[in-house]
Amino acid sequence: MSDSSHTSKKSGRTAVKYRQRFASINELTGWTPPKLHEGKCWYVDFLCWDPATQRMKRKKYNVTNMPRQRDRRKRAAEIILNLTRRLQQGWNPWVDSSALRCYSLYQVISNTYDAYVDKMFAAGQIKRWTYLDWKSYHRNFDRWLKKQPTPVMYVYQVDRRLVTEFLDFLLLDKEVSPQTRNNYRAWLYQFCEWLIARGYLEENPVKGTKKLRVTEKQRDAMTTAQLIAMRQYLEKRGLKHFLLACLLEYYCMIRPIELVQIRIQYFHLKKRQLFIPGTISKNKRDYMVGLNDTVIDLLLELHILERPGHWYLFGRAMKPAEKAADSRIFRDNFVALRRALRWPKSIQFYSLKDSGIRDLANAEGIVVARDQARHRDIETTNRYLKINSLTAHEATKHFKGAL
Repeated sequence: MSDSSHTSKKSGRTAVKYRQRFASINELTGWTPPKLHEGKCWYVDFLCWDPATQRMKRKKYNVTNMPRQRDRRKRAAEIILNLTRRLQQGWNPWVDSSALRCYSLYQVISNTYDAYVDKMFAAGQIKRWTYLDWKSYHRNFDRWLKKQPTPVMYVYQVDRRLVTEFLDFLLLDKEVSPQTRNNYRAWLYQFCEWLIARGYLEENPVKGTKKLRVTEKQRDAMTTAQLIAMRQYLEKRGLKHFLLACLLEYYCMIRPIELVQIRIQYFHLKKRQLFIPGTISKNKRDYMVGLNDTVIDLLLELHILERPGHWYLFGRAMKPAEKAADSRIFRDNFVALRRALRWPKSIQFYSLKDSGIRDLANAEGIVVARDQARHRDIETTNRYLKINSLTAHEATKHFKGAL
């Protein structure tokens, strides 16, 4: 019997049948039972799914090297028994067993990764904002994959070409910023490392891509006149909870992503201090920062400290709530304020921190400002001072700022 006779319509229908049936890595073990063929040439053959061609492919073992038919049948029975046992255990003649996991269905493994990230967040291993970023990057990557002309069915298809095309799509089609494109690249690297650790990939395809050069953001500190105008604008419109956020950014130099995670219980009014736990600080260290008189006055006026201690300082409506707000709430409100006051885009919510560092350093000295901002020095705002004792400078509590 020739090979061509086994690539008939019947085998084609069988291939379709198995392709539809197997919806996981078991798809690779789709096979027909081994069978002995007697004739001029005795052989055992079977069909098995070949992931490379996406078809059932015939595998053949000759048993014609024995003169007696009884010996041939005995040998064929041994071959059939051994093949059946191996096929039942997941063996595939077309796939190297050491590389079998790379032929796992991508969507199945993608779902596993999604569950893994959920578990890591629930266990406190990653921060909320890291969790949200990873989920977003993963979701957008999967959406893009589903729109590709060549479907990505198996994990091994996540290669350098695919990664490069996705990063180019972000930059050229979606027109994201170089920084956002770099953020996606960083996530893809982490995702592929996760795949490698579990045997789904052998090499990280992201290593062949490069980070893009990112120009420094244009952000200006606010002038005294702008600080005064902002306070008057917010007070006139009764937006005192947002004013509190601005005061904390200016006097306490708390990052927006930390600000939304501040709970009422972190305030120590008697000591006039605010505790920043390592669970929310960027470098995972505990800190104490001084509470300025102006901040305390507004806290008391708004009766903030009368709320339950476990509540967050800023909820969705910018007021204390059991559920924390998204950090973008500060940016969105500040954009509206900036438009109303007709300020340039270089004036941002984070400009309040720049202004606070400047004014505190001028009033009380560079060391006081450095420690209050949790910086190693003023020039390098993304590096932090290693503080051994959780203390706050007394000068931060009473100095008269412009806001």
